[in-house]
Amino acid sequence: MDASQQNRLREPFPPEHVGKLPKSGTMLDYVGHGAVTDRLLEVDPEWNWEPVATDDQGLPVFVYDEGLHPVALWIRLTIGGVTRLGVGTCGPKQFDAEKVLIGDAIRNAAMRFGVALDLWIRGQAEDAEAFVASDTRESRGRRNSTPAKAAESQVSEFNGLLGRLDDAGKARLKAWFTENECPPIAKASAQQAAGAIAAAREIAGDGGEVPDSPPDGTETATAQAAPLPGTTDTPSNGKEAAR
Repeated sequence: MDASQQNRLREPFPPEHVGKLPKSGTMLDYVGHGAVTDRLLEVDPEWNWEPVATDDQGLPVFVYDEGLHPVALWIRLTIGGVTRLGVGTCGPKQFDAEKVLIGDAIRNAAMRFGVALDLWIRGQAEDAEAFVASDTRESRGRRNSTPAKAAESQVSEFNGLLGRLDDAGKARLKAWFTENECPPIAKASAQQAAGAIAAAREIAGDGGEVPDSPPDGTETATAQAAPLPGTTDTPSNGKEAAR
């Protein structure tokens, strides 16, 4: 990404692209997903986003609350060859939640590049699009509630990935837990678990893994590795188990 692209990304939006949002008894300015997308296309026609995690069908992995409503999505946004993370959030009763989450995640990640940063600094752009698209007054109630805990399927998936990592891979994953202040997987929120699963997948993809079944019944390196957050101190059959 060159200086001209950086400067263009940070340029304030013209008045016709800035909408008005009623919130807390006042009118706030915000820039919607469409205007942000137009800016990205102008700066880099080949810009791209991808989910941090995908399922077996290649679809984005959303974070779900206890009622199985999609409430968050982590993505990577690439502009001019530079990639940064972003997260989209919405309430548990959001209409067209998947669309809103994708749009919100793109806006959030674009902000990391300076897009509409002047509005974010004033606190006027946060969650605006999700608010406008919502069909319920309760759509933002989740922010004042306890985050949803990791689902059993998330814990199971994490432990499955963990069981495939060798000592070097486990050390890298343990460092990720420390750097991101993530609690043990069994005590993590659904959003934290999604991040841990994505990290484990990336580490395994870098080659830090061992075969599912070691030759001649020999013990895998997994059984000898130091315990990671969210695992027992004594592995069973070469596999790590959640607390």
